[in-house]
Amino acid sequence: MGKVIYRTWPALEKKLKGKKPTEYQITTYKLHYHFVGHDKKPRMEIDPEYRMVKWYEKYREGSSFRVDDWDDFEDPNQVVYWHYNIKSDNSENFIDHLLEETEVNNYDENLSLEWLRHIAGFYGVMRYPYHALQMISMYVAQIAPASSITNCHAFEGMDNLRILQRIAYRIAMLNKTHPELGFGQKDKERWEKDKMFQPLREVIEKALIVYDWGESFSTLNLVLKPLIDELFLVQFSKLCLMNGDHVLADMNGNFYLDTLRNYRWIKALAKFSIERNPNNEKVLENHVTKWAPKTIKALESFEPVFKDAPKPMDFAEVMNSLNETYHSFLVDCGLSGWER
Repeated sequence: MGKVIYRTWPALEKKLKGKKPTEYQITTYKLHYHFVGHDKKPRMEIDPEYRMVKWYEKYREGSSFRVDDWDDFEDPNQVVYWHYNIKSDNSENFIDHLLEETEVNNYDENLSLEWLRHIAGFYGVMRYPYHALQMISMYVAQIAPASSITNCHAFEGMDNLRILQRIAYRIAMLNKTHPELGFGQKDKERWEKDKMFQPLREVIEKALIVYDWGESFSTLNLVLKPLIDELFLVQFSKLCLMNGDHVLADMNGNFYLDTLRNYRWIKALAKFSIERNPNNEKVLENHVTKWAPKTIKALESFEPVFKDAPKPMDFAEVMNSLNETYHSFLVDCGLSGWER
């Protein structure tokens, strides 16, 4: 009888043809045992007629966004859990020190009251759309056909959660220093009733009930996340600097580093899907065409934030810059771009 050789990573050994796998590949490759291919039954350890199984069968296996083997996709950042924790710890330390300095130096007391009055009805409300983005990220993480795609969305969801948590922390600080301005006091009411927020709320709430995995991926990563981040983390940060608020600008700049990391895998995944199945180009283009116009229209409602600031920005220039950046982003994803 010949010697029996036990393989530690047989699936990876087949994929890599004997080469030593990386830490990323060991902790990420082919962990979704329940996905065996499109138009096939999910392989789950429960009754195949169970409602959850039917859900996956319809919205993942039945999705028009498909390739022959999703497990071949790898995150170009090669992020594993402990890498993410160290990166996030460093980012949080930066913001902790930034906010500690505001207290030591009485930063909030010295900010322009006119500026604070202006952002009191806007800044805190932004935690609601970021909470929604976090929820969509986690839905795609749950339904994605490959563990490498799930991991990317799980980390993205935590990035969105970090933004909303820090917004909440910052408005608590401002409310403590300037209770007369009402920071955080009526944010939910504003999100639900203020006319400035209603177009975006409508788009986001409809996006929350997109269940097809391909459309949900596209709505989140090719439309909502890049457009909202560009307006809030980039353009609003410029407005903050113009009005002497470098703390909000520095916080948003730190969040945007996460956005840039996410852009790398989003672009890579979009290109991967098109290379493996050219039909995906039309699938993704259709989703962008469906969701981008109404999302950009919704963002145009935020004109008063920029136009009515103590030191204003030309909102036409803001939107032109946003559209140009968005066009370049889509082209980098292997798509035709965006024209208003």
